[in-house]
Amino acid sequence: MDAVMARLPKTTPPKAISADARIRVGVAGMAPMLAIGLASLFHDSPKVEIVQADILEMLRDPTICVIMLGAHSDATLLQLMTTVRVYRDDVRIIVISSASSEESILKVIAAGAKGHIHEAATIAEMEQAIQIVASGSVWAPRRVLSMLIEQLTYASPASGSIRAALTKREREVMELLIAGHPNKAIAKSLGIDEQTVKAYVSKLMRKVGVHSRTALTMHAVEHAWLDTSR
Repeated sequence: MDAVMARLPKTTPPKAISADARIRVGVAGMAPMLAIGLASLFHDSPKVEIVQADILEMLRDPTICVIMLGAHSDATLLQLMTTVRVYRDDVRIIVISSASSEESILKVIAAGAKGHIHEAATIAEMEQAIQIVASGSVWAPRRVLSMLIEQLTYASPASGSIRAALTKREREVMELLIAGHPNKAIAKSLGIDEQTVKAYVSKLMRKVGVHSRTALTMHAVEHAWLDTSR
C-alpha cells in the first residue's frame, strides 16, 4: 500500500455539484460482475455515470466525487478506504455489501464512509443514495440514521472521561464490538468465556448510560473512542 500511496499525487477538490449535473461515481474493490452490473444499470441514467477504472486513476480524476467500494473482504475494504481518505478527503465513499446488521453498517461509517447500500437495493434507491451522499449528507438504513440522531441528541457530556476510564480489556471488547463481532467471537478472540464478555458489555452500557449494544457502539463511534480505521 505504501507503494500505491507514493505514486498518488494530491488532486484539486471538485467544484460543488449542481442539481442537474451527472454525478461521476467510481467503483472499486468489488466482484467484476457486480461492477459490470452497476455500469449496465446506470448506462442510460441522466443523473449517475459509473466509472470503472483502477483506484489510482479514479483518485487522480477530480471530476469523480463519489467512490463506491465493495466489501469483498474487511481488510481490502479498509485499505481502500484509507487510501481514498488520505489522498482524496473530498471524495465521498459509499460501501455496497450484503451486510444488513447495525454493527456492520456502523463499522463502515466509523471508518469514514458516507453511505451504505445493500447489494439488493433497487436502482432508484442506489441513485437516491448517490445523490444524497454527493450533496454532502449521509445515507444509511433509516433505523441506523435514527440511532445516529438519537445518539447525538442524548450524548453524555462526560463521554471523554468515560473513555479515559476504560480498562485495557474494556477497550479490547469495545473494539471487537464496533467491528461487529458477536459475543462468542469476542470471547474466542480474547481467550475468555462468553459470560465474561456479556458482563463486560453490560458494564460498558451502564457506564455510558445506554440500554443496548447497538447504542453502545453508536456512542463509541460518534465520540471516536477507538481508531476503527486501521
